[in-house]
Amino acid sequence: MSNIDLNTRLSRSLDLLVSEMDGKIVMMNIETGAYYGLEGVAAEIWTFLENPSDVKAVCTHLQGKYEIDEKTCEEETIAFLNQMERKNTIIIE
Repeated sequence: MSNIDLNTRLSRSLDLLVSEMDGKIVMMNIETGAYYGLEGVAAEIWTFLENPSDVKAVCTHLQGKYEIDEKTCEEETIAFLNQMERKNTIIIE
């Protein structure tokens, strides 16, 4: 398991089938058959990672869009990205 920090560069996994339904993102891992659903901020992060990016850029984007302080944004974003990485929905470049 990797430890994601603000300088970690991430991109979406290519092993997913992804669809948007009613403003939610639904994805299936091709290898495992596991399904995941994202909405709200989680979907915003996924959309932002359409192009590879570092975590700091993700946080800067979220702070520009939502009312959240820097420390909380960084902590919660890193925690979420670690979950996504464990589920193989994103990859560390």
